[in-house]
Amino acid sequence: MGRLIWSYLERNPIGAAICELDCRIAADRVRRPDLSIFIGDRWRALDLERTPAPAEPDIAIEVISPSEHLVDVSRKIRDYLSAGGQEVWLLDPENSEVHVRAKVASRVLSGNETLESSLLPGFTVGVATLLAGR
Repeated sequence: MGRLIWSYLERNPIGAAICELDCRIAADRVRRPDLSIFIGDRWRALDLERTPAPAEPDIAIEVISPSEHLVDVSRKIRDYLSAGGQEVWLLDPENSEVHVRAKVASRVLSGNETLESSLLPGFTVGVATLLAGR
C-alpha cells in the first residue's frame, strides 16, 4: 500500500505519506494510522522532529485486523473525521474490501472495483492490488 502511494506522490508532489506517525487529533487523544497522507501546505508545515504531529492526516489509512472490534474501528473513523481529516481508508483484507469514509459519504469497494480519491487526482488502484500490496 505505502509503495503505491509513495510512487504516486513522487510523480505528483502534492503531499507526503508517512507510516506509523503519531498524530494529535485532540488535546487528549493521539492516533497512529498505518499510513498518514498530508496534502498541500499541511505537509510542508509538518515538522517530523515534533511528535506527536500536531495535526490529523488528510487521509488516514488503517489496515483492519481480525481481532479489532467494530466499536474500536468506528471510534477511529469518528476521531479522524471530527478532528478535520477528510477521508479514512479502511483496508479489510479478511473480507477483501476497502471502506472509504468521509464526512458526507462512504463507500465499500471490493472485487474488481477501483479506489479513487478527489484528494489524490489521477490516483487509481484496484482493490485487489491495494490489498495485495498492504
